[in-house]
Amino acid sequence: MSRRIAGTRDAVTGSTALLVLFLVGYPLIMLAVGSFSGPRPADAGPLGLRAYFSLFQELDLLANSLKVAVGSTMVAMIVGVSLAWVLVRTNVPWAAFLEQIVIVPFYLSALLGAVGWALLASPSKAGILNSLLMSWLSLDKAPINIYTELGIIWVSGLHFAPFCFLFSIGALRSMEPSLEDSARVLGGGTASTMMKITLPLILPAIVGSSLLVFVLAMGQFGIPAVLGLPNGYHVLTTRIYELIIGFNPDYGLAAAMGISLFAFSALGVWLQIRILGTRKYTTVTGKGFRPRVINVGNFRWVFFVAVIAYVIVAVVLPVGALLYASLQPFITSNIFEAKFTLANFHYIFFVYPTTALALSNTFLLAGGGATITLLLAGVLAWMIVRRRGALSRLIEVSIMIPVAIPGIVFSIGLLWAWIRAPIPIYGTIWILLLCYVTIFIPYGVRAISASLHQIDQSLEECATVIGANWQQVLRGILLPLLRPGLMAAWTLVFISIIKELSASALLYNSKTIVLSVAVFDLWIGSSLTYVAALALVEALAIFLVLWVARRIVGAGAIL
Repeated sequence: MSRRIAGTRDAVTGSTALLVLFLVGYPLIMLAVGSFSGPRPADAGPLGLRAYFSLFQELDLLANSLKVAVGSTMVAMIVGVSLAWVLVRTNVPWAAFLEQIVIVPFYLSALLGAVGWALLASPSKAGILNSLLMSWLSLDKAPINIYTELGIIWVSGLHFAPFCFLFSIGALRSMEPSLEDSARVLGGGTASTMMKITLPLILPAIVGSSLLVFVLAMGQFGIPAVLGLPNGYHVLTTRIYELIIGFNPDYGLAAAMGISLFAFSALGVWLQIRILGTRKYTTVTGKGFRPRVINVGNFRWVFFVAVIAYVIVAVVLPVGALLYASLQPFITSNIFEAKFTLANFHYIFFVYPTTALALSNTFLLAGGGATITLLLAGVLAWMIVRRRGALSRLIEVSIMIPVAIPGIVFSIGLLWAWIRAPIPIYGTIWILLLCYVTIFIPYGVRAISASLHQIDQSLEECATVIGANWQQVLRGILLPLLRPGLMAAWTLVFISIIKELSASALLYNSKTIVLSVAVFDLWIGSSLTYVAALALVEALAIFLVLWVARRIVGAGAIL
């Protein structure tokens, strides 16, 4: 390879790496500095520990966050791993179809699920499910109160279960069946083989997905805000939101609280590395094999009903509640007294002034953010996969830092970083774009790296030998082969930006509002029927993008 080609390649990869390191590192540094500052960024004076001393008065919030995160992780792990085992290891009917529908909650925003369950299980006759149960069982009091800590854990666990499912189903399919066959030859039954052989061998997937869910649950905002704030229940993220948006803001305390939240999230990521790095879990050999399917007899129908029940509880009920509420002039749980109307959608589209602006901002940011993220992630993924060394390992570790940073915490860092910076992006749509690109770069890098690993490096080397420069290798070889992976990565980031609420809630203003924030704002200050209509618009936008992507690339390339 000529020096000119190598120089161009190194300049592109090096400058991209430095840019991403700046995007990740600068807000974190300013977040740390801000945690030692006064209540407002404009406050002058020496740095101090005022905010950290104030944290000792908020320890109950940390306890609440930990309880919600641990509880959500347990629910998600039990549900996700069980679903994966049923669909891969048993002869449950229509397994391929069921596999597609159980991951639907992965595409829905957490806010949509929270609002749906609020409509279902509000602790009064206003809750559709509660009203039906009170009528059928002749109860005087609503049996379910979703506005509790257990309610938050329930909805969060259902929302995060697909993460554990996707991790576990891949591990189960990559296991060599002879390991389980040997256990059965020695007299082990189905249950004992699963507990003593299968589960220990897929422990990396279980631990990895569980710690990921723990990190995501610690940093979630939408579900605790919808189901906790009406009852005065706070976690760290909702308290941070109040400290920034409230009447008496305290940016310094919010930054210190963000640092503490980041510390627990980073601890979860570190534990994942430590636990998975200290033991060997060899489940794949050089032999060809297919996953062994267990004939569970008539229990296959029990498992089928259980999978359908999860889909009903996680998707059909909350989305159905939103659809029902969106078609009512006012909420009534008696379907025989319901008066269906499209007035709520007319209001959302033609009267409510925020909808058009939120839609245009959302699609502009999602399209631009996904494209920029894809460009940066593509260069970084190539550098990590093809240029192994100390620098590439540093880049690989650095770009994964946003995974451990809750969105609301990173947005505080951006506030401190740009509110007094000479570049006037604070309060503009550009700060949202900057935030989305930074926090979703790990998604793009992981998706593209997985595809890049499947392409033999000798193809690039052969092209270089016959005189192709680096740009020609990219255009002529890598991009065509990576097309399905690139489209999948772009779609994943696009949908993730549409769903994102935690960071957006602190960075938007009246001109830069996005769809997820518009739904949350309606929830705070308006009718539930309007909220339901706008939440369905958000869900429709997500599935429209997903449908188009599947039509272009194929269902197999997109989750």
